Amino acid sequence: MISIIVPVYNVEKYIVECIESILEQTYTNWELFLVNDGSTDSSGDICQGYAHTDNRIIYVRTENRGACRARNIGLEKANGEYIFFVDSDDMLTPDALRILFDKLAITEAELVCGECQGMHENGKDYNYKRPVFPDKITSGDQMLRDVLTYNTLCSIWGKLYKKDLIGSIRFEENLKLGQDICFLTSLFSEKSCSVLRCSEKIYRYRILQNSISHSKQASLIAKIQNYIENMIQLRIKYNKYISENCVEEFSYNICRNILYCIYLTGLIKKVESWQLDILKSEVLYIKTINDGYTRDIKSLLASDKPGISWTLTFRHLIDYAKDIARKLIR
Repeated sequence: MISIIVPVYNVEKYIVECIESILEQTYTNWELFLVNDGSTDSSGDICQGYAHTDNRIIYVRTENRGACRARNIGLEKANGEYIFFVDSDDMLTPDALRILFDKLAITEAELVCGECQGMHENGKDYNYKRPVFPDKITSGDQMLRDVLTYNTLCSIWGKLYKKDLIGSIRFEENLKLGQDICFLTSLFSEKSCSVLRCSEKIYRYRILQNSISHSKQASLIAKIQNYIENMIQLRIKYNKYISENCVEEFSYNICRNILYCIYLTGLIKKVESWQLDILKSEVLYIKTINDGYTRDIKSLLASDKPGISWTLTFRHLIDYAKDIARKLIR
């Protein structure tokens, strides 16, 4: 049986589509945990209604403590041999669970990753093409490297996990951004496993751009700082998995995620290439900067302490991210 875990918070506009896409699955041996994370709209009532009509659906209400806490509650209650995460504003294709389950059974992998399709708020597909790769078996170590260098989709959804693979690993509940990458790095660093990447698009994720009031800008900046600080720790902890030739790529992608996060809040209308280049150049040329943040940076960068250059880079970027967030507000 597959245990599907959906954290729910104020998604009355999308939750019906999400649940209906699960009910329409051609693979029917599943249980669905709808974990209401203290919603203040009608999301909870909608979920309860579905739970009353289908005994495979379990409704759980908790106080508002975030999606990570909601997912952890689902993991504790899960009865299935397999785990599948879905975000409450996303949808599955009708054969999603069947495709992933069959491939997992055939290959005897511990985890299978499907492809995804982005969609607008109204449900229409984004008009872009992701490269399509043939099915491929890879190791957990390689997946860890790919996650840390952003060479794979760093999301927890769209993947079917053996429950035994997850074991006691749980989501970091204090994180506001970067929860998925932390979960995956813990999974791939602590467990020896084989992973199948399959080419079928099985997951449709909705890209929402929410407007944010000026009173919440400080909260956004705090989240960005929390994210960067966490990336510092990941970089130091998993230093041996990232080769030197990946340093610039990793920096660039972290910066891109920061800017994309700002974009999704509605503070900027579009992520322009020049804005991304600003962040990129800030990372790549930090060695040439000579100001208060980087005093004695040349001597420190010349040291052989693991992760020291990364720590300096991201600690400098914390203040830069604050400035860029403010400058790009329109």
